[in-house]
Amino acid sequence: MTSYNAALAEAFREHRDVLYRIAVARLRGAGLQGDAQDVVSTAVLSLMDHPVAAVTNWRALLIDVVEKKVVDHLRSAWSRRRDGREPKPDDVKDDRFDIADAEDEIDVLKAIQVATDALNALPEPHQTIARECLWHERKQNEVATALGISQPRVSQVLKEAKNMIASKIEESGVTR
Repeated sequence: MTSYNAALAEAFREHRDVLYRIAVARLRGAGLQGDAQDVVSTAVLSLMDHPVAAVTNWRALLIDVVEKKVVDHLRSAWSRRRDGREPKPDDVKDDRFDIADAEDEIDVLKAIQVATDALNALPEPHQTIARECLWHERKQNEVATALGISQPRVSQVLKEAKNMIASKIEESGVTR
């Protein structure tokens, strides 16, 4: 297994639940939420077949590819015929890259990078708590139990960490 595929596999294991939730939410409107696993699998296989150079944020990449695969799935002839009707191409919103949003997306990517740098610069326990609650989407009570502190203390430290990260983003001049 190449280092890229190993990193992809690790990122998938780490973000699998989020990817499935996104796919289910996007497919639910067409009544195709049962196809979420196929869409997520197709997205990961696509990344294996077409490696992306210098990935800095696996979660963002995986989410982007899953969302694109959802649109592809909804537009596929098989999905259109599934319930016996043939929707028009305009029935499915294509929320893939829109040139008008390019500037906003660049700002978001810059903000993510600044936020990641700010997170990495946080003192302990701020860094650990912020990483677990924000990046890994763990509940505060789970983090509190794992760290052996109270949930209110986790909440307090998380609020401080969010303020520190927001301050760094603001200082960088990147709009939020």
